Amino acid sequence: MEIKLNSIIMKEAHMNFKYIEQLVTKCKNGDSPSKEKLAEEFRPLIFNISKRTFIDGYEIHDIQNQCYETLFKCVCLYFTTQN
Repeated sequence: MEIKLNSIIMKEAHMNFKYIEQLVTKCKNGDSPSKEKLAEEFRPLIFNISKRTFIDGYEIHDIQNQCYETLFKCVCLYFTTQN
């Protein structure tokens, strides 16, 4: 699953990783506008993943919310000094 997700990110997101890392750093420092911008950057990827995912009992918006929750958990765990 991790390899597939990485290939989806590389193939479909076409993100500027330096810009994303700047947003992550600002998010970790409590900057709300950067958190919103980060969510916007990942929106196409999250929408794509949620359209292709079926979980019994979940609506598409539930899956999208889980994706955003996971995104921001990853932001909390990300070490900007090591990358």
